[in-house]
Amino acid sequence: MGPVSSVAKVVRVRNEVRDSILASNARVADRLTSRLMGLMFSERLQNDGRDALLIEPCNSIHMCFMRYPIDVLFIDANDEIVGQVEDIKPWRVTKIYWNARKALELPVGRIAETNTRVGDTLSIQPVVEA
Repeated sequence: MGPVSSVAKVVRVRNEVRDSILASNARVADRLTSRLMGLMFSERLQNDGRDALLIEPCNSIHMCFMRYPIDVLFIDANDEIVGQVEDIKPWRVTKIYWNARKALELPVGRIAETNTRVGDTLSIQPVVEA
């Protein structure tokens, strides 16, 4: 999926309100370098319900050096969605979502496909690999 970390944490993100899985295999970027790199220079996310990148802490993102657009959800400390940006193109910057503590970067169309909205509550659970 991209240059996050070879030993990256992986989480499952579920929209509790819509009863839908946003990502079953979301990598977590929680270190300075992984947060700065994000999805830059990575291959396009697959919209199969698996791929995503959860950045924490994060309340705004940039799309510098990105090669493809994405959807983004901004999430507060209670895992409630406080902002969403659909189909943000390369070389753009989002506004700052002051209440956000995390950003979930998703393939374009994933927000619409799951009918996800601001105010929805997410469940973010670690994926335990066997």
